[in-house]
Amino acid sequence: HGGVSLQKTLTFGTPADVRAEVEQLIRSCGYNGGLVVFPSNVIQPDTPLENIITCFHTARDFDLTSLGGLPREAAASAFGALAAAQVERID
Repeated sequence: HGGVSLQKTLTFGTPADVRAEVEQLIRSCGYNGGLVVFPSNVIQPDTPLENIITCFHTARDFDLTSLGGLPREAAASAFGALAAAQVERID
């Protein structure tokens, strides 16, 4: 469950809108891991790059220990090595 809106927030929102939606999704659906932030493998070509980067950085940097689930190290590994590598390439 979850996923940033590809038709509204990611494409037409501001970076602050994207950050707020990602944080809200993690808080409401991310307990104990398992949340997929993006609901699709396609990002529309007119999506602002800043919004894409903000989405990845917000998910990467969110303090998962605030959810009361797994410790940060274990929860961070739930994102997987591939996702971490993708985020590092964006930096």
